[in-house]
Amino acid sequence: MDGNGRWARRRGHPASFGHRAGVRAIKRVLDACEKLGVNVLSIYAFSTENWSRPRAEVRALMRLFHETMQREIEEMHRRGVRIVVSGRRDDLSPRMRERIEEAVKRTAGNTNGVLNVCLNYGGRAEVVDAVKKLVADGLAPDQVDEAAIASRLYVPGLPDPDLIIRTAGERRMSNFLLWQSAYSEMLVTETLWPDFDEADLKAALADYASRVRRFGIVIGLALARPWGAYVLVLILAGLALWEFIGLSEGMSSRAPSWLLFPLGGFFAYSGTLLKNIDVNAVLALALVGGLAAFLFVPGRRQGLGRWAMGMAGALYIGMPFNYYLLLYSSKPNGLVWALFTIFAVVMCDAAALLVGSRIGRHPFFTTISPHKTVEGAIAGVLGAVLVMLIGVSGVMGFSPWHAIALGLLVGVSAQLGDLVESQMKRIAEVKDSSHLIPGHGGVLDRLDSILFPPILVFFYVTMFHIL
Repeated sequence: MDGNGRWARRRGHPASFGHRAGVRAIKRVLDACEKLGVNVLSIYAFSTENWSRPRAEVRALMRLFHETMQREIEEMHRRGVRIVVSGRRDDLSPRMRERIEEAVKRTAGNTNGVLNVCLNYGGRAEVVDAVKKLVADGLAPDQVDEAAIASRLYVPGLPDPDLIIRTAGERRMSNFLLWQSAYSEMLVTETLWPDFDEADLKAALADYASRVRRFGIVIGLALARPWGAYVLVLILAGLALWEFIGLSEGMSSRAPSWLLFPLGGFFAYSGTLLKNIDVNAVLALALVGGLAAFLFVPGRRQGLGRWAMGMAGALYIGMPFNYYLLLYSSKPNGLVWALFTIFAVVMCDAAALLVGSRIGRHPFFTTISPHKTVEGAIAGVLGAVLVMLIGVSGVMGFSPWHAIALGLLVGVSAQLGDLVESQMKRIAEVKDSSHLIPGHGGVLDRLDSILFPPILVFFYVTMFHIL
């Protein structure tokens, strides 16, 4: 809630005058949230860094918090709003802690919305305190996951924020809800907080409603461990296998669905859900049973080609998903490995497109993809290296040399995957694998770059024992 001080100075008053005006803005926004159906509102009232402000201003703020809490408890209770407070309470005065406990206890049973007051709050401090609780609870390393950390945050159970609004033109996160805001949308408005009203909130929500949440079902299902990842693989692999049947027909030998789908599904889950089934036995059955079946089904004159196409398609699509699931299920950083592999591929594609379209001069595999350039390919590899440096070295703390090596593997294999699918489409004489995604082709067109990297990443991290 930025801009209280500037609002006051423009009117020739001290900062405390602006803070009192800011409290009135909170009441306006709470009223608007109730009208507009916003069920949870978090307000950043005082940060762990705000203690460095002038002592007089800090004292005035604390008096204001105490007065407001005391004055508004009954009103919030009457409206059915539950008050929760996020932050370190030990640094607050006994009177303030008492008032907080009273407000939280008094409104605990209310169900008509939640007001989360972030008081003496810092996003990093919250994560540190959550980790301290993990240690105090005696959790073993393999028991520490995102759910374990989330359950030890200041107010566990609150949904992650969909939208974060910064007033007064500020454009940084300022240590606010760092864990919870991983996929939140951001909106910056030049309006100073004391002037913020229902019209501003409506405009912010309208802007939010017009956006496409790009992480969508992919991240949502992946985070719903463990079944979400398996469902996601089932959907994506199933659609990609269906598209492969059409491509294979254009490549002269239509892959049989009765062989392609079961075998592709088995390969996708062979290291996780179906790990107790012998892969050699399945391959032997596919060899003997699959070839023998063409003696009795239509198309036996092309039996060997159709069998080979079915086997190739099942491996081409099913096996990469298997390695994503293997990465994903690895402890303790499985989800991080899987996500950063995908992020590296996305950065690779974006960098290759941006640089190739602007400064690319030297053609690269023109017979398969005439728009690719050497400059774009190099930029794509460097983009993948950058993401892996952030994820592998920065987030997980492994050697930068491992990050660079993995970035090179991802960058090269992602572009090879794109070229392989482009070659298939050229042979089949089609532009896209399907028209399933209007304006963007098919699922396989979106997945082609991410199919090869997880295989190389998994073997690298297991070889060097850095999972």
